[in-house]
Amino acid sequence: MLHGSGFGGDCQLRINHNATALTSLNKLQRNNKSTAISIEKLSSGLRINKAADDAAGLSISQRMRARIRGLEQAERNIQDGISLVQTAESGLAEIQNPNLQRLRELALQAANGTLSSDDRLRIQEEIDQIKNTINDIANNTHFNGIHLLNVSDTPSSGLTVVNLANAVSITIFEQSGINTIYEETFSIADLVNGVYWSTPAPPPQSSEPYHFSVDLGTNTFKTRAETWGFGNNITAVRVNGLTGYLETEVYATKLVSYSGTPYVGVPPENILGNDLSDSPNFSDGGGVWTEIVVQFEATIDPNSTTLPNQSGDVIIQVGPDAGDTYKIKLTDARTTALGIDDIAVDPPEKAVEAIGKIDEAINKVSAERSKFGSYQNTLEHIHNNASNYRVNLAAAESRITDADMAKEMMELTKSQILSQASQAMLAQAIYTPETVITLLR
Repeated sequence: MLHGSGFGGDCQLRINHNATALTSLNKLQRNNKSTAISIEKLSSGLRINKAADDAAGLSISQRMRARIRGLEQAERNIQDGISLVQTAESGLAEIQNPNLQRLRELALQAANGTLSSDDRLRIQEEIDQIKNTINDIANNTHFNGIHLLNVSDTPSSGLTVVNLANAVSITIFEQSGINTIYEETFSIADLVNGVYWSTPAPPPQSSEPYHFSVDLGTNTFKTRAETWGFGNNITAVRVNGLTGYLETEVYATKLVSYSGTPYVGVPPENILGNDLSDSPNFSDGGGVWTEIVVQFEATIDPNSTTLPNQSGDVIIQVGPDAGDTYKIKLTDARTTALGIDDIAVDPPEKAVEAIGKIDEAINKVSAERSKFGSYQNTLEHIHNNASNYRVNLAAAESRITDADMAKEMMELTKSQILSQASQAMLAQAIYTPETVITLLR
């Protein structure tokens, strides 16, 4: 009697469940999956393509990537800051040389006792023109709408000089005779090209008209008059239709310069304000042009979107986190801030006084240029540091997320070989049950 054949159960022939084929199929599917993963990594160059690849690594790498992109943007911000600083410094350089240097040269010339008053008057005319040029540079040096050289450290009473481009019209009040006021309004568009007009003089000079011309600057308004005996009798000037300011109408608040001789006891400041009965009455005799230049001040509307940034500071975002900032303090390089707005060169003693004021202005501009130069150097150092930080952080992030191409090629080759072997074994396992047919014959 036979006991036990020595064959285990695994060697029994079954046809309903081909365990060998199922095992081979399972291994084939795993190898195909490994092949697909390797192909995905090799195609993207990334080790982590989805959270399932490395959940912790994905979280860490995304935080790093946010900082890397933040640093990239910070570097661009810093470059913009450097450009802003360079723009401001170049404007100051133009104010200093040739303008301030030429002012000093003219003051030295006027201080010479060999010149006549008429000579000094011609020098004063050039000085006034240079002052206007300095103000134009200061008012028009801006970067992306941010004015850089006309920002006062301590604005008086919250007022700022009006940009006349933000007005609709200007009204001129002319005193003609006792208690007689003529009023003329001109649009800003007309004033850009200058306006010339005549009005009749009061009796007994009615046959001799007043001749007026006006010119519009960025922040200044100039009236010129040729009259006979009564002088420049414009008693007030008002700007109308302001936008971007809390006030919509403002009378002239500041006398910038004038030429001509006021009547005795009549101050030239009479042209300021809204008193229409106090004409300054400049006159140097019949047929002589006299000139008055004024400015207007108003309070900027804090909600305005039509006016440039009036803040004294520009904050540069220089890092990837809140608080990573660098402050650039702007300056005021207008003639008032430089202390040369009222310089005169006649008599010679005034010219000597003007030399001292111009020297102080030159020193102030030099100090401001040095300040902006230090800003540029600092920003360049910050940029270099941000660049180094970004490179090192990118290298660390790469080690987490990037695929090792050589390793993945090895894994791909291994998976492909195993897949081919699994396919061959699966084919063998599928045909194993056919041996049962021999038993049935």
